[in-house]
Amino acid sequence: GYVAALEAKEQIIAAMDGDRKMQTVELEELRDEVLKQTGFGQAMQIEFQDALQKAEAATEQLRAREQDLALLKMQLSQNQDTAQEGSERERGLQEALRHMQEEIDGHLGMLAAKQEGEALLKAEIRRLTDSTAQLE
Repeated sequence: GYVAALEAKEQIIAAMDGDRKMQTVELEELRDEVLKQTGFGQAMQIEFQDALQKAEAATEQLRAREQDLALLKMQLSQNQDTAQEGSERERGLQEALRHMQEEIDGHLGMLAAKQEGEALLKAEIRRLTDSTAQLE
C-alpha cells in the first residue's frame, strides 16, 4: 500500500505540475494577448496623435492662407483706391489742360486781333504817308 500511496502521490504531484504548466501557458497566452491589445492600443494612440498633429498643422496652414488672403484683399482694395485717385487726378489734369488750351486759344485770338489791328494801322499809316506825300 505504501508504494501505491507513493505512486498516487506522484500522480497527484504530476497532475498538479501539469495543471501548473497548463495555467502558466494560459497565463503566458493571456499576457501575450494583453500585450498585443496594449500594443494595438498604443499604436492606435500613436496614429491618433499623428492624425491630430497633421490636423493642427493643416489648421495652421489654413490660418496662414486666410491671413495671406486678407492681406491680398487689403492690397487690392488699396490698389483700387489708388487707381480711383489716379483716375480722379487724371481727370483733374485733363480739366486743367483743357482750361490751359482755352487760355492759349484766347491768347492766340487776341494775338491775331492785335496783328490784324497792327496791319490795319500800318495800312492807315501808309495811306496817310501816301496822302501826305501827295499833298507835298
